[in-house]
Amino acid sequence: MRLQTVPAAAGAAWVKQGWRAFTQQPLAFSGLFAAFLFVIFVLTLVPLVGSLLLLALLPLGSLGFMIATRDQQAGRIPLPRAFIDPLRQGPTRARAILVLGVVYAVASVLIITLAEWADGGALDELMQVLADGKATPADVGERLADPRLELGLLLRFGLAGLLSIPFWHAPALVHWGTQGVAQSLFSSTVAIWRNKGAFLVFALAWCAVVLV
Repeated sequence: MRLQTVPAAAGAAWVKQGWRAFTQQPLAFSGLFAAFLFVIFVLTLVPLVGSLLLLALLPLGSLGFMIATRDQQAGRIPLPRAFIDPLRQGPTRARAILVLGVVYAVASVLIITLAEWADGGALDELMQVLADGKATPADVGERLADPRLELGLLLRFGLAGLLSIPFWHAPALVHWGTQGVAQSLFSSTVAIWRNKGAFLVFALAWCAVVLV
């Protein structure tokens, strides 16, 4: 596999290509997303271990949607087996995918722990107040005014964004490029850095879609 460098405008093209792929198989992709959400729901019901498993399965889940999209591009109907196919490509690649999941889960837990330490539980208090149907606007405003909340949110989103860079392409590089764990994380980071303009446009385009 060779690293490609694309212009910044490619970021907007990626969003268009994603919409085009979805509109050609909307029911299939909606079914995949529903199945993905169902697994998330089931795992959230399992105390402690469920949350860790959910984090560890996210790289495999992202790869599953990539495989489903490639199936759609090849004229095949995307099926839920796309989430399992990466584990059927031999023990070496399956082990690498699982290791990626474990690394991602551990790193995510460290980020969450650091953010909770930094905000002193301010975000948890805000979520509890929002979940309370009897909370007043003054109660919510008091939690939002906590300066620790901003620091905690910056750490959560900032570090999570940095963590996504090496994991963005890593599962695909393991599955299709037969790269090892360390090599795939490094290659993903280099790919995004070399194409940072396109990824910035990609992010801005999605922000515009969400706002609209």
